[in-house]
Amino acid sequence: MQRADLGGRPRWLHNMSVPARSALKCARVTLPGPRFRVSLLPADASAARTEPWLRTMHAYLRRHGIAALAALVDALREGRDLAPVWTEKTASRWKGDPAAYVGHELGKRADTLPPGLGVFVTDLSAGSRSDGATQLDTFGSLAVLARRCGTLYLPARPIEPSLITLDPCVVVFPAGPVAARSAGGESGGVGDVNEREGDR
Repeated sequence: MQRADLGGRPRWLHNMSVPARSALKCARVTLPGPRFRVSLLPADASAARTEPWLRTMHAYLRRHGIAALAALVDALREGRDLAPVWTEKTASRWKGDPAAYVGHELGKRADTLPPGLGVFVTDLSAGSRSDGATQLDTFGSLAVLARRCGTLYLPARPIEPSLITLDPCVVVFPAGPVAARSAGGESGGVGDVNEREGDR
């Protein structure tokens, strides 16, 4: 760059503000502790069906609140797939106290998980079988997602349907034991995991 100084003579200015090039390499660290793959999607759900299914279910949870969650629990107890249309119809005619019902049923499933908080990992590649992740069954997945708070699983958090995110993910329990506590034969916990790789 050239400019004239006060005496009319040219002066060359050199740009010294460009820093030296540096290359940083980041190492990915895997959280220690038991890992569980979490999903409510039907086993045969294709990529094309996943987004509409999640969008519709989230809309029903916002619209019907705890009654929609009670409908999901009902479907799982009856061995049904979680169909949005069936969920909508059941939630709209729900009778009784859905909050007590949901809290009781999901509480039984949550008791089969490691104690303490969990950390959600949305990168599903981190939950592959090679990383030691276990596939939770659908009932166990609902128990985890019902107490999701951002990137954390908070077992003591009150269930608030409007905050529930149903997207498939992995939850890691950094402070939990390698083996989950026994549920005394209760179905729907870690002991009844679905090991089929084709579920995703």
